[in-house]
Amino acid sequence: MKILVVSDKFKGTMTSAQAGESIARGLRLAALQNGVPLQVEVIPVADGGDGMLEAIAAQVPVKRLQTESSDPLLRPMMADLLLSEDGTCAYLEMARTNGLWLLDPDQRNPLQTTTYGLGELLRFAIVKLRVKRVVIGLGGSATNDGGVGMLQALGYRFDADGSLEEDVAAYLKSIRGIDDQYVDRLCPGLREVCIEIACDVTNPLLGPFGATRVFGKQKGGTPASLDRLEEGMQHWARIATDYLGQDWSLVPGAGAAGGVGFALCGFLNGTMRRGWEFLAEFANLEQKIQQADRVITGEGSFDAQSLQGKLPHGIATLCAQHHKPLYVFCGKASVDAATYRAVGIRAVHSLREIERRGDVCLRFASKLLEFLVAQKFSGLFATCESPL
Repeated sequence: MKILVVSDKFKGTMTSAQAGESIARGLRLAALQNGVPLQVEVIPVADGGDGMLEAIAAQVPVKRLQTESSDPLLRPMMADLLLSEDGTCAYLEMARTNGLWLLDPDQRNPLQTTTYGLGELLRFAIVKLRVKRVVIGLGGSATNDGGVGMLQALGYRFDADGSLEEDVAAYLKSIRGIDDQYVDRLCPGLREVCIEIACDVTNPLLGPFGATRVFGKQKGGTPASLDRLEEGMQHWARIATDYLGQDWSLVPGAGAAGGVGFALCGFLNGTMRRGWEFLAEFANLEQKIQQADRVITGEGSFDAQSLQGKLPHGIATLCAQHHKPLYVFCGKASVDAATYRAVGIRAVHSLREIERRGDVCLRFASKLLEFLVAQKFSGLFATCESPL
């Protein structure tokens, strides 16, 4: 039996590769107990957030480089990026410089964090490495500055009061104009490079489903600060629209990473793509699904968003096209059976089935996942017909 494992990360507990290996160990244990010959292939994937570089490096030959950059609070740091074997494409992960994981809980405040470090990474790739194409993974960010910090690092100047890092909301609301005369001097080649955005969200920039309202709280925002940030973002969107001659705030994904999607599309002519689709191409995923008997995917939380263009939905679509049974293993699940079966998922199993305590699930996620997979697939291997 050939089983393909294509799991995302279990956020805060396991990387994509670690989750995939836990699933594989569970499968091998179940197969051993039942005397079933088994072939397992694990493909690490990522949605554009943290873990994307590891997933790419596992599939294609690349060079790993480091360069000086800044964290969300503008503290100096070293950040990783990948360079394709032929030197024409750089792969950047926003979480490497602007990730929430870089800050202690008491340091998380979207009024004081900026995307300047991402701009430094992008400038290094274009100016120093002279690449023709850049793939930027968005996700896991600590910022909500509409991409203004990134644009500043690339040479854009803003007629505004104060500084961005002092009070993001006040700065955005005070912007009166945009000057791009320093861009070609500071980042020559920026206007010619092809920028692709790996992103798993479709949120617009503004409103109840926008960057601030949906993601601001998890970045440390309070009700009062989020109100101020939304006002600042509304003003920034108007100024940018006047400058660009087009409103990019409603583009699906404009609200990604605190509005970086908006800046990348509007100012840098970036194009949006699902993060997992990049990895699917690198790994020749569709062909491997065709060759598998069963497919397993997983993630930390399987919820309504999982079926709105994220990895489980994408894998389900490919599996349905090729009539392959798909199983989902997760930390917790909140999607009813009728909904997930409608998209072709055979079964969903969560760690909460064997351990009710959330803190224990987080602490022992790897072992619990291995045990859960072994338990569920032991019955299937015993008959090779059970639908689980």
